[in-house]
Amino acid sequence: MNRIAFAALAATLLVGCPEDGKTDSGDTDTDTTDTTGCPTTFSGPVTVQEASASCTGDVVTIDVLTEGWTSGGTVYQIQSTVDAWADEHDLESYEYDPCGEYDRLARELATTTTLPTVRNESTLFACASYSDGTMTWAVAVTDLNGDMADCLAWGDDPQGVIDGTRLSTFNYEDGPTFDESMCVVGAPAR
Repeated sequence: MNRIAFAALAATLLVGCPEDGKTDSGDTDTDTTDTTGCPTTFSGPVTVQEASASCTGDVVTIDVLTEGWTSGGTVYQIQSTVDAWADEHDLESYEYDPCGEYDRLARELATTTTLPTVRNESTLFACASYSDGTMTWAVAVTDLNGDMADCLAWGDDPQGVIDGTRLSTFNYEDGPTFDESMCVVGAPAR
C-alpha cells in the first residue's frame, strides 16, 4: 500500500507554522515555532518510522517515532486470542525536532481488571499480554492539519486489523475510529 502524502503539510512546515503546543524539549518555557534557524526544514509526508508497545509493572507504554511533525495520533490494540475486547487511546507528542524532521508520540496506561476502562488512562490487557505474542496494534498519526497521514499495524494479526476481520465482539465492533484499511503492516521498534 502506498504511503499517503499531504501537500498541505509541506506548505505548513515550509512557512514554519507548527501546531500550537510544539515546544522545544530543551526549554519548556517557550514555544519554538520559528524554523528560520534551520539549515533545512522537513517538507515530506508524515510517516510512522517506529512503534512499540511494552509493559513494566502495571504501566503500559505505547511509543511512536514519526518522520515529520504530527498533530497527534491514535493507537488501537486488541488481543488476538480474546476478541471480546479492544481499546483505543490518543497519542501525544513529548519530543520533536525543531526543524520538523521527527516527532515522538506516547501514551502510558495503567493495567486494570475493572470495567469500564478509561480512554487514555487504563487498559484491560495484562502486562503479560504485551510480551506473549498475542497482541495486535494499529497506530495512526495525523499531520498538522489533523488529517490522517500514516498508519502502521503490527503484532499477531496486523492484516486482520487492516482487513477489518480482527475486531472486538464487545466494544469497537466496527474497528478503530480511524480508517484502518489505510495501514501498512510493519514491525515494531526493538
